[in-house]
Amino acid sequence: MSKRNFLILVLVVFVVTVSATIFAACESKTQSDGKDGNDVFGDCDELAHYITDCKTNEPGEDRYNTVESELPPESFVGTVVEEDTYYMVVEPNVDEEEYEISKRIRVEYLHDHIDYLYGIGRKVVITYIPPMAGGTTITTDDIRHDGFEEFELSVQYRQDSIPARFAEIQYAGILTLVANNRDFDEYASDYNLYYYGLHDVYVTVDGNTLPLKEALNYGKVTIDGIVADCNRRAAIGEIEEYRYKDGGSVVFDFGDYKIIKYHTLEGNRDVYIGDSNMDINAKNSTAVCIGAYLWKDWGLRLEARDVTNKGATIVFKQKGGNITGDLDTGEAFYLEKKDGNKWVPVDTKPLLDYAFNMIAYMLNKDGETELETNWEWLYGELRAGQYRISKEVMDFRKTADFDEQIYYAYFEIPEQDICSYPPYSSNNEGTTLKCFDYESLNINYDAPGVISDGFKNTERTEISDLSDVVTLAKNECTVEYDTVSYAVDIGNTETFTIDELCSKAEMYEINFSKSTQAGGDQTVYIDKNGVTQLIVYGE
Repeated sequence: MSKRNFLILVLVVFVVTVSATIFAACESKTQSDGKDGNDVFGDCDELAHYITDCKTNEPGEDRYNTVESELPPESFVGTVVEEDTYYMVVEPNVDEEEYEISKRIRVEYLHDHIDYLYGIGRKVVITYIPPMAGGTTITTDDIRHDGFEEFELSVQYRQDSIPARFAEIQYAGILTLVANNRDFDEYASDYNLYYYGLHDVYVTVDGNTLPLKEALNYGKVTIDGIVADCNRRAAIGEIEEYRYKDGGSVVFDFGDYKIIKYHTLEGNRDVYIGDSNMDINAKNSTAVCIGAYLWKDWGLRLEARDVTNKGATIVFKQKGGNITGDLDTGEAFYLEKKDGNKWVPVDTKPLLDYAFNMIAYMLNKDGETELETNWEWLYGELRAGQYRISKEVMDFRKTADFDEQIYYAYFEIPEQDICSYPPYSSNNEGTTLKCFDYESLNINYDAPGVISDGFKNTERTEISDLSDVVTLAKNECTVEYDTVSYAVDIGNTETFTIDELCSKAEMYEINFSKSTQAGGDQTVYIDKNGVTQLIVYGE
């Protein structure tokens, strides 16, 4: 017998012996009550499941990693600032919750994107299963460049729209040019979006309702995505569609409004959203566009820093874009508060007669411009909630030759602006910022309930105020709570002003507890770099 045949024979004998042993052990298990020690391999059912898993799993696949997470997926919109075939780095929109976690998030792909890159500067929708690794990295291949998949449009008719009984009469003065598709995405196809007989179009997406122009600008939806949704809904019979032999134009009928996607032999690819009277001849209207609002890319983004309930620093960040003159802004501003899915104006002080100074502030190109803004004199102290401040920006070429656009900076007033209080006791314990000395804590690291490793916040994260720290601490929290308390280790208090206490703390102590029970709390210690150092569970 050759050596090769001998080895094969030994292997066959080994497999038969192991199989017989397992079979005998399982037979013994079924004939006993499981307490006499005959089940030498433990639970035979469990062993059988393991053998089945080994047969069905792909080579190299970890069967334990095939279990789906119980956490629901999260999505956000961000701008691609860096990318390769195996990862990208995105900046979340300022109105996204992920922006509060990290100003930049690394997205690692599940597979190497050898043949496709999304494009620097492009808006993308990232869907992932939380939490983020270290608070700044996620792994997913669910990346869309055509906005959120689920959304709903609604329209607001113009007051001067022609009644249906006069539909055969030519429309006059109700055609509005909204924007060119490339104004929102430089990588997209070149065609225009028009409103026909409508005052405005709104979209409900990602839990919010906002004007379509704004949603397009922030990448929450795209015109291509809207057309794709029309085709999908028409295919399943949700809406009516009418196709024309002019090259492939389609009219989608939603009942109270219509959408036309032109595809003519002459090369017209424009999209029209119009009232229920609009038909395929809308493109032939001789009406002069009125109220045209063509969004222009000026490479500008607004951010609110050092926010208090009395004011903030509004930062104008400018880079790239298509600017034809000089960018400037004035003193005027307006505040809106988020109410459900809507933004509503904040009431000004009653009986206040006010006006803004006519001053122009030049905005730096390829840099930042900061404007201190105080709104207490106009709106009073803001209550807790989500807000946005609007600023009008002008691309000024010369007198009577300029363009204007509205930009927003989003911010939040927390339930308690605790950083504005001194670190000494007051009559109101709820407004006391307590201090502690981390090095003097008497911690028994071997005691149950003391965790010193395996944390989620392991990478440096910028901390601008106490709310950033609380957000990080929530990543580590594993107990039910209805109360959050804070303390800071500020070292030598004589070297800091009150305003600097939160931003220059050496260590933060965040405690999560329930007011209805004693014990069962959790305290998270986070250093000034946003890295978790210690977690202590209460008894």
